[in-house]
Amino acid sequence: AGLGVDPEAAFPPGEPGKLIEGLAEDFCRLFITSGRAGSPHESVHAGAKGPEGKAILMSEPASEVKALYREAGFELDPEENRMPDALGVELEFMERMCGREAAARLEGDPEAADRALAFQQGMLDAHLGRWVPAYARGLAGFAATDFYREMLGLLADFVEQESRAFLTCGILAHGFARVRCGSCAFERLVPFSCKGR
Repeated sequence: AGLGVDPEAAFPPGEPGKLIEGLAEDFCRLFITSGRAGSPHESVHAGAKGPEGKAILMSEPASEVKALYREAGFELDPEENRMPDALGVELEFMERMCGREAAARLEGDPEAADRALAFQQGMLDAHLGRWVPAYARGLAGFAATDFYREMLGLLADFVEQESRAFLTCGILAHGFARVRCGSCAFERLVPFSCKGR
């Protein structure tokens, strides 16, 4: 809700073959031949810079995210040869942690759910939230197709919304319920939790 994607702009009518060809050309131009600006790797956008201010692939963000993956038990398939700080890998990690959280809640295991939620928050705070919104918005400005402009805008808005949700989740100042024991009259304030995942 509130992400503002125009489906008619993202998926315009027209001949499917021409649409697919246009999307393929735009994809190559944005993500493959555009140089470092289009590189979907955190280390390029939020990592150390080398001589002449050029970004260094596989710099400290890649090491940091690998440590987070190890701690969470998330493993990359070595045969796929994907960089740990690639946008697709970071989003896949989030998807897996959301799935773990949901499964744990269904199984009545709040500790496991909280661990998965903590990994999600760590990824948003230390990684995705630091670079994806600016990267996606900047790249959207170079998109030749409405599809990539809309999808990159959606990505930027989604990461920002999720980051904001984590900032207010579980904080008394953002809402709570007063719970009282009927037997002993003990009271406790329970902060509202963001169950939107």
